[in-house]
Amino acid sequence: MDLTVHPDQPWWTDMQLQMLRDLNINPPQHVLAQLLDLCKRSGLSPFRSNQVYCISRGGKWTIQMAIDGFRIIAGRTGLLDGSPEPEYKFDKDGKVWAVTVNVYRKDASRPFGDTLFMSDYNKGQGMWKNIPNKMLSKCAEAAAYRKAFPAELAGFYEESEIQIASHAQPAPEQKFNVKPDTSMSQEDRLGLISSIDDLFKSLADDYNVDTTAMQEKMKTTYGDKPLDELSDKALTTLHGQVKEFYLHKQAEAIKAAEEKAWEPKEDTTEKEEEPW
Repeated sequence: MDLTVHPDQPWWTDMQLQMLRDLNINPPQHVLAQLLDLCKRSGLSPFRSNQVYCISRGGKWTIQMAIDGFRIIAGRTGLLDGSPEPEYKFDKDGKVWAVTVNVYRKDASRPFGDTLFMSDYNKGQGMWKNIPNKMLSKCAEAAAYRKAFPAELAGFYEESEIQIASHAQPAPEQKFNVKPDTSMSQEDRLGLISSIDDLFKSLADDYNVDTTAMQEKMKTTYGDKPLDELSDKALTTLHGQVKEFYLHKQAEAIKAAEEKAWEPKEDTTEKEEEPW
């Protein structure tokens, strides 16, 4: 049984359609077209375990990529240097509160990575209730792969990220409130400061956000204090608010990418002129 999705096939074969139905994948035609387009562009297959899925959520069909799909695409470039491993940060009770994943390229001197915080992602929905550490590490790994291989993975999101986006709330007004101090190691403070800098850069570079207004509100609250002079609690609060805004923009991007993929493609085939 040949279920291979070829780059030049115009539509699903009868055998492929039957297998999709057997897998309880029976979305509307425009979603099937979107799924076929993704498979042709990425080389992934819905018939192979842990690559790409098409799932109905709340009556709406969503296409999402498994973390193995990211790994396959990155590996095919020939530039992936090793397999990334999550670096967990634990609180005094032994619970994970953050995870960092770095992806290395053979043609780059520095890694591409991201640090995600459990409080920003785990809202107690779906699999986050049972395996929050694994879910957070998959989100961090997917974000790192997108940074390392933007040409191949821009616009692709991992299934754990889709769950977060589906529960995202409207972006709140940015109010940077100073709160009482707490105890935090210097390493953790530096990690937060680096993450805040990365978030502002990602908002500007990835989502074309003018961060000037946000930074002006920071100056109003903190009096032009550099980040390394803020209290631990203020630094944590600031990071959480900037991260929440970033997640909102990410959710908007996911939604926009899905809607754009459903739009019918323009026929660019040149038509022959009618004879006289």
